[in-house]
Amino acid sequence: MDRIRLKDMDDPAFGECWQLYSGAFPVYEQRRKEEQRGAMMQPDYHFDAIYQAGRFVGIMLYWKQKDFIYLEHFAIAPGLRGGGFGTKALSMLLDEGTQVILEIDPVKDEISEKRLRFYQSLGFCRNEFKHIHPPYRHQFTGHALEVLSSGGELDTAKYNDFAFYLNNRVMEYSEQI
Repeated sequence: MDRIRLKDMDDPAFGECWQLYSGAFPVYEQRRKEEQRGAMMQPDYHFDAIYQAGRFVGIMLYWKQKDFIYLEHFAIAPGLRGGGFGTKALSMLLDEGTQVILEIDPVKDEISEKRLRFYQSLGFCRNEFKHIHPPYRHQFTGHALEVLSSGGELDTAKYNDFAFYLNNRVMEYSEQI
């Protein structure tokens, strides 16, 4: 499996990645292309296309810091889900040895329970912080998400570092309110 980092939207692989991104996440969790362009120019942001034997299988969009990796968006192509591609791609990121932090929808139905079990099977644990993800676009408000982390639960200081980074760095590349 290969992760190929795209540095700009002119990359030939961008169209297929953007199509998956647009279909895999609700619009309130998506950047507009204008903000995506700015994020892709940042050294700490990775927009990775995932390939298996030359076949496009998904996307992994994350922010890499010294102390943690924030996995902002992760999706496997719909027809390939359940085939082990997500496990393999996420395991590659975990093998980098830096704690990975991600968010999921609150667990309230079978789909969200299955998503939580998937991440827990890879060693992620739930954190009990009340977490509101800021809006990516003007017409929306923040939304509650659960924070998961690899390598153990986050202490308050680490969560605060993550929340500060999310609000002041990551969201710099959203539609500014």
